[in-house]
Amino acid sequence: MESVIIVAPRDYHDRFRARIPAKYKASEGAGGALVVEDGRSRIYIGKNDAVRDELDAGKLKTVAAVTAAPSFYTVDFTDLAFCRDILIAVADDPDVLVDNDHGVLLSGTDFVRVLRSQRDWDWRRD
Repeated sequence: MESVIIVAPRDYHDRFRARIPAKYKASEGAGGALVVEDGRSRIYIGKNDAVRDELDAGKLKTVAAVTAAPSFYTVDFTDLAFCRDILIAVADDPDVLVDNDHGVLLSGTDFVRVLRSQRDWDWRRD
């Protein structure tokens, strides 16, 4: 399973759930994770404040500039196209940051803008 990190203001879980397109099934999983299914695979969006300890000082400074009380979420997936659809739905917000876990840290709106403009962008490599 691969992961993307979303940094959001505190208590953002309900907003994620509200943004899941109706064509997908969303339910609560173990540990309060949001489980999103498309009939073929699943994506897990779970709060994971241990991620803070994995970010370098530069990224933490960027996080602090966006929100004073951040919550860290991992988006765990196996299907890149499905994850792209979910990220476009849940991350299109200037109040969140998306870290592709490969050196890219963008606002949610900028990350989604790249996803939409470069349909072949594989954020796992860039």
